[in-house]
Amino acid sequence: MARTTIGAIATFNGQTYTCVGVTAHERANRRVTELAIWESRCPECGEAFTFQTSVTRGIVSPNRRCARHRKPGIKVRMNANAGGDGSARTEE
Repeated sequence: MARTTIGAIATFNGQTYTCVGVTAHERANRRVTELAIWESRCPECGEAFTFQTSVTRGIVSPNRRCARHRKPGIKVRMNANAGGDGSARTEE
């Protein structure tokens, strides 16, 4: 998988995510790695929220809602026209 860069756009089950930054992160073994900072909008309230992933791994199982509306295990209902096949696609 290619390295995620700022400005990359990914779609997961019809929800769009944009990479808004990359930050250094020191792991428990003291090695430094980079994390991509992704931004999306909560389908419940429309507020922007962010989360981080490895720059090399991309979006695998992203947060779908903001912290206030987090509902682990409850699927997000998207507009029927949103499409999405369950896979994440990234555009540069």
